[in-house]
Order: sequence, then structure tokens, then C-alpha cells
Amino acid sequence: MSKYYFKMDTGLEWDDLVAGPEEKIRFKNVKFGSNAVIERGMLLAEDSDSVVAPATASDTNKPLYIAKSDFEAGSDTGVIDTVFSRGLFNRSKIKVSEGVDINDFEEPLRKVNILLTDIIPLKGEY
Repeated sequence: MSKYYFKMDTGLEWDDLVAGPEEKIRFKNVKFGSNAVIERGMLLAEDSDSVVAPATASDTNKPLYIAKSDFEAGSDTGVIDTVFSRGLFNRSKIKVSEGVDINDFEEPLRKVNILLTDIIPLKGEY
């Protein structure tokens, strides 16, 4: 499994967000609101109008996703981008809004087949 992802402006970069192939990764195109600034690995929630934004502490009962890439919507409303809707992810690489504890979202994420795990980094050459 590759731990690299490609960014248009800087090329290949090291990435531990995806934690393994044990759970198939699935993607979904979602709609973002205006002025959304999203970072890869950010925990996202969908509201009743099907607009996705960074998850808040009260979003445990909403559809949840993980941001696939860095993204800025600008002033446009309803801009579409792709997110992870299923897979195995490194808990320490998930970015959450201030006041949000990722542990509160573990069960709601598991219900939508987004699984969190810890990765122990290896040192040395291999």
C-alpha cells in the first residue's frame, strides 16, 4: 500500500492518513458551502441540506466523512469535491475542529465503515 499521495503544486508527499488496505476505501462527491476551507484528513459532517462542513461536537448523528484533499470553496455555494466515505484511517492524522474529541466520533464513524486505528512508526531503513 502506498503511503504517498499526489498534490498538484508540490508533487508526491508522505501521508499516513490511510492506515491500510484491510477496509476498502470508498469515495463520495459532496457539496460544500461558501468559504469552506478544508484540509486533507479533516473530519466532516453533512447537514440536513446535504452541505458538508467540518464536524462539530454535536454532529455525532450526522453522515460523516474524511476530507480527501485540501480544498477551498471560495465564495461559491454548492461546490463539489470528493471525500472518503469508507476506509481504515490513522486516528492521529484525523483533523478535528476546536472542542471536538475524535474519540466521541469513533462509534458513529464505525457505523458508516470509517474505521480508526493507531499506526506505530518504524525507525531505520527497511
